[in-house]
Amino acid sequence: MQNYNDKTTIQTIADVFIIIGLAILGMIAGSFVGMFIGIVGFDIPFSNYQATIVNPQTANEVMALKWYNFFSNLGAWVLSVWVYFKIRFYSFGKQINFNSAQPKIIYAHLIPLFFALTITSAWLLQINQQIALPEWIEKLSSKQNKHLLTKMLQMNTHTDYLINLFFVALTPAILEEIFFRGTLQKLFIEGFKNTHIGIFVTSFIFAGIHLNVQQFIPMLFLALVFGYICHYSKSIWPSIILHFFNNGLAVTAYYLKGGNDIANELVNDNFSPSIPFFLLCFFSIVVYFIYLHKQYTSLKHE
Repeated sequence: MQNYNDKTTIQTIADVFIIIGLAILGMIAGSFVGMFIGIVGFDIPFSNYQATIVNPQTANEVMALKWYNFFSNLGAWVLSVWVYFKIRFYSFGKQINFNSAQPKIIYAHLIPLFFALTITSAWLLQINQQIALPEWIEKLSSKQNKHLLTKMLQMNTHTDYLINLFFVALTPAILEEIFFRGTLQKLFIEGFKNTHIGIFVTSFIFAGIHLNVQQFIPMLFLALVFGYICHYSKSIWPSIILHFFNNGLAVTAYYLKGGNDIANELVNDNFSPSIPFFLLCFFSIVVYFIYLHKQYTSLKHE
């Protein structure tokens, strides 16, 4: 069976374009499925479907939006990868690295790592927001996406919270990691013949597709952490778990924002840890990945 290491740089570049094209087609196919679910399952009139999804007003319409996003993301990030692997005769499970992380102690590190990551990202966000950007770059941010996310994150009950943990936290973490860290990152590493360049390019694209220049720097940093821990652990699970923690924190902050000061600060993007605390967390992350690199190197040479 063929694998990534058998290919030339030209083949890898061609595969990058193929997987991106498949992602676009998959998103279109998934969107049609989501639209069908909205019309049939939520009684949204076909003639009014687009206007409803762009600006949902009722709980029923917001739920239809969540299913629409789920299927469009499923098509873009997973169906595209599945078709690509079928075309190339690759094994989906082996190429995505659904195996357990090595060493397994990495799983015990994820909670303290996420804590340090949250503090570091919050401080980087403050830096990002103070950078004066040209107007044309500011326009790249999607206010519509932020509006829809706010609609989706409106919660009144515990059930609403659990539903959002599934639609906003868990499924994006799994689907996006399969595409970006499980597939695209490997292609770029092989194409550039350099692990660090491959991870950076993948992370840059990941941060860019979220269309939020006000959060680009912390999102890029998060993506780099996801990329390196996936690479060094030889498994996609640690990056999925960290990604879920990050999304879940946002969902939880929105749920608690009415009666919790820290949650309010997180929701309003003004949570600002002290510089010494930021430096401690940042350098802890750096030291941790130096440790992982040494572990990865030693395991590779065994």
